[in-house]
Amino acid sequence: MIFPFRYGIISPQVCKGWSGDQAEGCRIIMNDAGIDPSKWQAGKTKLFLKEPSTVSFLDSQQEATHGSFLSPTRKILDVKTEGKEPFKV
Repeated sequence: MIFPFRYGIISPQVCKGWSGDQAEGCRIIMNDAGIDPSKWQAGKTKLFLKEPSTVSFLDSQQEATHGSFLSPTRKILDVKTEGKEPFKV
């Protein structure tokens, strides 16, 4: 299953490297995202979503989490590159 690799960043348990059962990893991510269990079902190899809007919600959660990780790094880079020429390719 690709789901735990794609959306694992939403869950602190799965984000650190999930080596357990893939279906269990999906359940943890969905619970940590706060999605009602009646809106999804985990199979052996697939996660079934009952509402298409769940995908956009997961994508927004993923983007928000990526942003919270990247913001401190961007601040550090901004301070280190202040007053220097931008990198040119």
